[in-house]
Parts: sequence; C-alpha cells; structure tokens
Amino acid sequence: MSSFNSIIAIIQTIAVLIIVIILANLFLRILNKNMTRTQKIIKIVERTYVFNNSALAVVEICGKYYLMSFTDKDNKILRELEKDEVESYLDQLKDNPAIMDFKDKANLYFGMRKKS
Repeated sequence: MSSFNSIIAIIQTIAVLIIVIILANLFLRILNKNMTRTQKIIKIVERTYVFNNSALAVVEICGKYYLMSFTDKDNKILRELEKDEVESYLDQLKDNPAIMDFKDKANLYFGMRKKS
C-alpha cells in the first residue's frame, strides 16, 4: 500500500510541475507580447564592418539619419545625413535588386526593413 501511495505522490508532483511550466510559459508569452514595441525609435538602416571590432552604420534616430562609427571602446556620430539622400538610396536598393547583397534581399523579402 505504501508503494502505491508513493507512486501517486510522484505522479501528482510531475503533474504539478507540468502545470507550473505551462502557466509560466503562457505568462511569459503574454508578457513578451505586451513588452515588444512595433515602433522603434532607433533603427540601424545599414551596417558595414571595417575591421573585426569596428563598423560604420547609417542609423535612423527619431526620423533623422546619422553616419555612426561603432568600435569596442567607442560609438560616435560622425555626421548627420540628409533624409532625402538616404531614402532615395533605400528606394534604389528596393528598385534595383542587382546591387543588393543576400542580406538586403532577405530583409526586403521578409519585411525586416520597412520605411516609416
């Protein structure tokens, strides 16, 4: 009889653990849905690595475009770019698929790069 009770206790413990895991999973999904913002204030439009630990990037911050340098030790805004110039470049990339690399094509195909 005691072995039967211990088996029931093990089954109850496993069932409670499964319920706790399911509830935690549902809670984290709901929390993630509410925490994720679809509108981003800062977007990296284009990034080119110069060396292993440094890169140049065109970054959109609050509707303005900047040329920035990124290194392990420092991030700097090199200059502000004209909005019309950057948007015409993005339109050229979208219109002329021959000048895009695979990453750009994938971003356009999967909708990761959207003009606001």
